[in-house]
Amino acid sequence: MPSSSPSLPNPSCLSLSNMPTNLMPSPMCTTNTLSSSPSCEAPPLYAQFTSQGTLDVPGMLLMITKCFKKWTVRHFRALEDWMNNVEQWLVNKEAEKEKESKSKLLRHVRLTDDMKDDLHDLCKEFVKLQG
Repeated sequence: MPSSSPSLPNPSCLSLSNMPTNLMPSPMCTTNTLSSSPSCEAPPLYAQFTSQGTLDVPGMLLMITKCFKKWTVRHFRALEDWMNNVEQWLVNKEAEKEKESKSKLLRHVRLTDDMKDDLHDLCKEFVKLQG
């Protein structure tokens, strides 16, 4: 009777004495590299197995899809927030330029008004000197 949680079949790592000569590692390899072989490590967290011990591909793909969806939603929201920040920065920059432009225009208008007043005063003085 299968247990409630299917267990992963534990692959036994091949020992050098059991290996056929054409599959033996090079003498340059150390036994440490063999022990860190992916076949000797625990399966990935997303791996799911059936009660018979075979890989449950549809279930695993569904789980990966759900995780990927959560990941993409979070990243999409972060990107959306970033784009909102960029948009706000651009709006502020545009408002700053507009404010600076208005300020320059007002200074120019003031100078023009001052120049008109000065010119008017000069004309009066000129008329007095002639008259």
